[in-house]
Amino acid sequence: MVEPDQLGEAALAYCTKLATRSRIGIATMKRLARQGMEGSSEVGLQLEEDLASAALLDDDVSEGLAAFEARRTPVFKS
Repeated sequence: MVEPDQLGEAALAYCTKLATRSRIGIATMKRLARQGMEGSSEVGLQLEEDLASAALLDDDVSEGLAAFEARRTPVFKS
């Protein structure tokens, strides 16, 4: 939460932070949020299982884990 006069600055800071994240990871989370709300819990859980399994095979996951272990900023390819 921020004061109204700080909203623009806070939003820009948040967007700048998001821009450093894995594009495929962000896209997957957005898709899960959007589609997960449309159906039943069972459908949402199945979607999460399917998308998460596919996302874990992406090179960005390996890079994120390696960067975390090395205590460095990740360099995502996507």
